[in-house]
This record gives sequence, structure tokens and C-alpha cells, in this order.
Amino acid sequence: LAALDASGLHGPAIEADREVLRAGLAALDARTAEALAGYRDSLRRLRDLGLPWDEALAGIDMAMLLDPADPDVAAAITSSRAILERLGARPFLARLDRVLVARGRPGSITPGHAGIGGSADRSEAPAKGASPA
Repeated sequence: LAALDASGLHGPAIEADREVLRAGLAALDARTAEALAGYRDSLRRLRDLGLPWDEALAGIDMAMLLDPADPDVAAAITSSRAILERLGARPFLARLDRVLVARGRPGSITPGHAGIGGSADRSEAPAKGASPA
């Protein structure tokens, strides 16, 4: 968060990213209500800006840091899964599934995706204009 703040970058997408980071930090500090509110706001902003990739990544963060059984988290997981499937982002579907298995929610995984794929970091975003596989 400090590096993003120091970058001098501004704009609606950057502000939404900052909110995702703040929400994640709140979740790590066990400030669950604050984290949920921050994630809800950032997901809405990202959706309004037409940034589905960022929305899906925020949903994965929510699944990692908050209770996947929470209705807001479950909705974000469902939305993230739909986005990732539409984009053909199989490594990120696998990452989401691994998180859910680790969090004790194996019934939420995509059939055939758990454990598939290599490293799933943000650098593996689908290329612009790429059609889903």
C-alpha cells in the first residue's frame, strides 16, 4: 500500500486497488466487518469501471482472507469463478480452488480444476483480446 501511495498514481482504478489492499490489511488484522465493507466497496467500484480481471483477483483475496461461508464472500467467489471461466484463466481457477480446499470448502471447487496449473500470480493475466480456451 505504501509503495502504491508513493508512486503518485491516481485515478478511479488505482483508488479501487488501494481499497482492495486496505480491505486485505483489515482482514489480516481480524477487523472482519471493516474488511467486508472495504471489499464490497472495491468490488462495486471495479465492476462499475468495467475491470473484471481486477474484480476476480479481489474475490480470490477475499476467499483467502475471510470466511468463504460468509454470504458476501461466497457471492464474490461465485462472481470471480464466472469471470475467470469466461476469461479462460485456468491457473487462477485452480488457485481459487486450492484456496477453497485449504479453507475447508472443497464442495465449492470447479470440477477438474483443483490442483491444476502452475504458479498463479498476477503476471498470468490473459492477454487482451485473447479468447477463452
